[in-house]
Amino acid sequence: MKHWQVLLAIAALALAGCDAPQGPVVAAPQTDGVVASPSQQTSPSPVDVSRALTLFDNICGASLPGFATAPQRLAANGITVPSPTGTATVYSATEDVSFQVQDGPGAGRTCSMVFGTAQSAATAVNGFAVIGQFVETPLGRGTIYRNTNAVVLIGGSSTQGRITYFNLRLLSER
Repeated sequence: MKHWQVLLAIAALALAGCDAPQGPVVAAPQTDGVVASPSQQTSPSPVDVSRALTLFDNICGASLPGFATAPQRLAANGITVPSPTGTATVYSATEDVSFQVQDGPGAGRTCSMVFGTAQSAATAVNGFAVIGQFVETPLGRGTIYRNTNAVVLIGGSSTQGRITYFNLRLLSER
C-alpha cells in the first residue's frame, strides 16, 4: 500500500466512528424539484469541471488548515450571496456553485463545495483525478488532497435536467 493510501485509510477509519453532521453538508434549496438559485431573478450558469476545481483549490485548499481564511477567499472569488434559508451556505450570483465551511465530521472542519455542470458525469469524475487517485473508503470515494494531511471526499451526484450536481468535501486536519 502506498503512503497516501495508508493516510486515507487511517483518516477514514478515524472518521468512521464519528457521528455524521446533521442535515446535508451543502444543499441548494429545492423548489418544485428544481435547484433554486439564491436569486430567483436569474439562473446561475453551470460551471466546467476545471473551473469548479480551480474554485475548490482557491477557496478550500488555499485556506488549509482549518479554513480560517475561507470567508475572505469566498469574497475574492465572487462567492458572496448568503443562503436565502439562513444556513451557512454561500452562493455565487453568476455561477452554479456554493460553499459551506462547518465543524466535523470528526475533530476537524470541512469545506464543502456543490457545483452544477453541463459536462458529463464521466468527464467530471475524470477531472477530479487532478486532485489525486480516489479510492473507496467507508465514507465514500476519497483521496489525500494534493500531498497534504487533508482528505477530499466526493459526495453523491444528482442530475436535474441537463445539469449534474457534485459535492466535493475537504476535511481539514484542524
